[in-house]
Amino acid sequence: MPPFLNGSGRVGRLQYFGVSMAMVFALFISMQLFLTTNPVTGEITDFHPIAVIPLFLCVWVGWANSLRRLHDLGHNGFYMLILFIPLVGSIFSLYMLFGKGENRPNSFGPVPGMPTQEKLTEQREERHFEQVGAATDPDASYLNEDGSFNMDGLFK
Repeated sequence: MPPFLNGSGRVGRLQYFGVSMAMVFALFISMQLFLTTNPVTGEITDFHPIAVIPLFLCVWVGWANSLRRLHDLGHNGFYMLILFIPLVGSIFSLYMLFGKGENRPNSFGPVPGMPTQEKLTEQREERHFEQVGAATDPDASYLNEDGSFNMDGLFK
């Protein structure tokens, strides 16, 4: 499942804002496409049932995005219930947008945008092999027939 549909992990402030704005834009476009309104009164005169699909997707992505943002702030998903309290929910949504996430890995995952320890180790090994010259030539054989190490092709 793509990360923006999954509620696990963490998301930083910028990505949270970007996904939220993309959802608002998608809802605006879908309303323009699937709802017909009276130009004089502004009443909805025709509703296409297919409009439920983008609405459902935006609600799902919004839920997952907010949950991942709460994880970055160090809170669990139950804090999303605060968003339903009038006025308090508005202030809490500002906290979710502008609050600084935890600078260290927490129980919900690594810091967003920071490479994991495995990725750092992999990058370090790649640099080492590039410097040494080993494992860059897939055709080279570094073992002799008797199993001893062949030093001839190691440093080219």
